[in-house]
Amino acid sequence: METPFFCPVQIEMEDQKIILKAQPWVIITVAVMIPTISALATLTSFESKEQPTAESPTTKSEAGEVASSEPDRAKLPPAKAKNPLFERIQLSATQGDADAQCLLGKLYAEGDGIEKNLKLAIQFYRLAADQGQDLAQQRLGGCYQNGLGVPKNDTEAYVWFSLSAENGQTLNGRGRAGELLDEITKDLSPKKLVNAKAKVSHLQKKIALKEKANYTKIINQLSKNGWKISMNIDKNGGHSVKAKKEGKTSQSQAPNWRLAFNAVKRQCEEWPEEG
Repeated sequence: METPFFCPVQIEMEDQKIILKAQPWVIITVAVMIPTISALATLTSFESKEQPTAESPTTKSEAGEVASSEPDRAKLPPAKAKNPLFERIQLSATQGDADAQCLLGKLYAEGDGIEKNLKLAIQFYRLAADQGQDLAQQRLGGCYQNGLGVPKNDTEAYVWFSLSAENGQTLNGRGRAGELLDEITKDLSPKKLVNAKAKVSHLQKKIALKEKANYTKIINQLSKNGWKISMNIDKNGGHSVKAKKEGKTSQSQAPNWRLAFNAVKRQCEEWPEEG
């Protein structure tokens, strides 16, 4: 689970410890999960990416695993009624925003404002999960545990519960995903458990590479706009990112780089331009 931190914030920068207190010229932000459409109504921006061209739907790879590619938005089913907010979520999801993908997956899974479609729900959960979105990882695990939209597979459920539980463990504990992981572990044989743990390790490396590619894009974008970026993992395991530009500072601490960089990016974009 992802929860906010409170000022003052202690971060470790190389050999120095800095106690950072909120000042009028400093923005300190925390990345929080966006659980509902109503919460998204206040969201001012999603990360902009090139429109994907992949058109292939969900495909099967390893036993029980779903491999997803970003769908063509034009081929997705429309909402039951014209809804600009839904269209915005759908657009952001097909452009690669992990939080929007997780939310869109939930809407398809529940038939909220759109015809229920478990196949598309799984596809968007997987897209978000592959980017390190912990709630999507937990929901994907639940789909495998209960056979929703995919064949029931306790090994796959273990894998995604494990990834979700470890995602924010350092700062916030294992959360609900950890409880689900403990439950399903009892149903796995020693051999299956060994295989599942090996797959968790493999996916962690792949997700870390995707996460790095995503935050590198943010660094390049902010640097191009004059922001100087620093990043650090503190002694408690928190991921801290700071952006500075002409006396302005945006700061975020989160359980992982994805959340920390997305929060800083949004704050930098919200600074009013002088002149």
